[in-house]
Amino acid sequence: MYGDLFSRILALIGVLLQNMKNSSIFLQRNLNICVFGSDDLVMKLKISRHIVLLALVVLSLTSCDDGFVNPALGETVECLVPVYAPYDENFEEIFRTDAREFENLGNIVLYKEYIFLIERLQGIHVLDNSDPAMPVNLHFLNIPGVSELTIDEDILFVNYGVNLILIDISDLSSITVVDAIEDFYPIEELQLTPPDYFGSFECVDTDKGIVVDWITDTRYNPNCWTW
Repeated sequence: MYGDLFSRILALIGVLLQNMKNSSIFLQRNLNICVFGSDDLVMKLKISRHIVLLALVVLSLTSCDDGFVNPALGETVECLVPVYAPYDENFEEIFRTDAREFENLGNIVLYKEYIFLIERLQGIHVLDNSDPAMPVNLHFLNIPGVSELTIDEDILFVNYGVNLILIDISDLSSITVVDAIEDFYPIEELQLTPPDYFGSFECVDTDKGIVVDWITDTRYNPNCWTW
């Protein structure tokens, strides 16, 4: 039973390692620098992180004999709880503001001379990449709940709750929402779990709005969990 499981996990590790060799890696911490390419130190950090996460998955799988059961059922526990922002049909919460520090980074897109870097659930950092050796943090696009982006012909496509919105970025000093496609994302395709987290959490209620953060709190019988 577990032999096949470990074989699949080892195969997944091999795929991760191969993909990392060709990926562009963004590094920003105490030195406030950006590094792109296959830098050995960054590569080792990324590899170590994925292997640790996979090891945790293996441990959690092998600790259960009769299936997977939420360990917090019927208990009062500390867990993660979603923080909501109301869905704004007028898009007044979507605007450009001053550059801010990097905290919980997500996807990255290179477009023209710019770098667009997701700050998970908060918005998008815009960096001037005219000098790739020293990108400059220019602006922050406030977009509550954002987790995915793509760009085509000066139009930024991002998720906003269950809707897809299109933002004109031809003038980054004054962005404009030009269109919205309602119910573009089925509920089951949204990220309804805390990122990079293992354990119990309060289930997301999409009727309350868009998830913009997760905080630690005490809850009785949280029904959701990740392993």
